[in-house]
Amino acid sequence: MGTLALDIETASPFESPGGDDFDDTRYFELVAVALGYRAAPDADPETTVLLRQGDWADEHTAALLERAIAWCTAREVDRLLTYNGEGFDLVHLRHWVDEAEAAGHTPLVEPFDRLAAVHRDLKHPATERYRDRLPGRASFHTLERVCRWEGVDVTETRYADYDLNPDFLRGASVPEHDAVVEGRHVGRGLGAAYVEGIAAGLDDRLTYRELGRLLRDYARSDVAVLFGLADALGN
Repeated sequence: MGTLALDIETASPFESPGGDDFDDTRYFELVAVALGYRAAPDADPETTVLLRQGDWADEHTAALLERAIAWCTAREVDRLLTYNGEGFDLVHLRHWVDEAEAAGHTPLVEPFDRLAAVHRDLKHPATERYRDRLPGRASFHTLERVCRWEGVDVTETRYADYDLNPDFLRGASVPEHDAVVEGRHVGRGLGAAYVEGIAAGLDDRLTYRELGRLLRDYARSDVAVLFGLADALGN
């Protein structure tokens, strides 16, 4: 059984979403697609992270989608894993795929639909197992919390491991005392800083090389754990 795992990283460079807006694609732009593949239950997963290679124009979203779907369709996939993909990743990918195909780019809807047909959102079995621990009004647990309960190691991406100036991080809306990269950091500032730097031709600068490395490491860590979590939750 070939298992694919997927996680996307987004930014909100034009308008910040409110608490009820996370399924509304107008607030989000695609920054990266992290993908993992395990050819068999006892095989070591392979992973890749595909980063946006241009500014916020729709053509660069379409180009990133084409690269991601080409990577997926080159493999035998019987199952697609996400964590909250039904509430975020696949919602926005569906919107962008439809837009790209309508604009005349490489047909993407049919291969995307094939992947969506075998999708399994690990949020659901995790919520069933730990429903009695849901805090407040939350409808599901964070990936990190469930992995901790299930004994699945999550690799932290720490700012100290990258050559990034503290002033640059503050300018990218990273709280001064936060040592570990979080998804909200990418969405509020890091993702936009990277894309806008690359679009300005700064990809050979140390700062943007390091920021690209950080984004790849962070995105890869989020997708790599999905295989272990699926195993822990009983496949």
